[in-house]
Amino acid sequence: MSPKRKAKPPPDLAHIAADLRPLAVPIERVKLDPQNARTHDARNVSAIAASLQRFGQRKPIVVNAAGGLVEAGHGTLLAARRLGWTHVAAVRVKDDPATARGFSIADNRTAELAGWDEALLEELLAQVAGDDAGLYDDLLLAELQGPEGRPPTELKRLDTMPPPPMTWVLIGLPTVRFGELSQTIESLAGVEGIILESTVNDGNPDPKKDRQRKPAGKA
Repeated sequence: MSPKRKAKPPPDLAHIAADLRPLAVPIERVKLDPQNARTHDARNVSAIAASLQRFGQRKPIVVNAAGGLVEAGHGTLLAARRLGWTHVAAVRVKDDPATARGFSIADNRTAELAGWDEALLEELLAQVAGDDAGLYDDLLLAELQGPEGRPPTELKRLDTMPPPPMTWVLIGLPTVRFGELSQTIESLAGVEGIILESTVNDGNPDPKKDRQRKPAGKA
């Protein structure tokens, strides 16, 4: 009699939530869709990996049964590979190409359209920072904070030149070029009670120099 083959030990699925373990599939059977328009750079994959390592897989990815291409969960698959997982939980669907494309776009777009309650978010971020500083850093949560939680903006000194000499006319609050409204200004000069004030910007540091103040309506 030939010796009996030893049964393979069951895969370690401790990283997958218990209710999802019946959906576990070998990771090599799942493929990234080359037509997926959503990109995942190194920072994004690192953040997803940090979440998976901390909390495990709590929601399945979506895979097309026909070819094993991922429809939703590309970032999760990339992060799972980085962590060395052998299995991931996946929901298998039988979508035609048009449905697969539509669902992939919808899954990403609907997530983008969500917002934040800024006041509540600040409180929660402060709590996470106090409870788990490592997670706070790994998930780049500092980028979600308001201006007070961000480093000050660096100000750079620029070399500037003084403006060229020009004549301005001040009418009440608005300031306009003299030549643009010269006829209107001449008409206003004849109205009793209006005061016209002009100054010439000739680069002189004294703003009072060359200033003329004249009540309108008088010769």
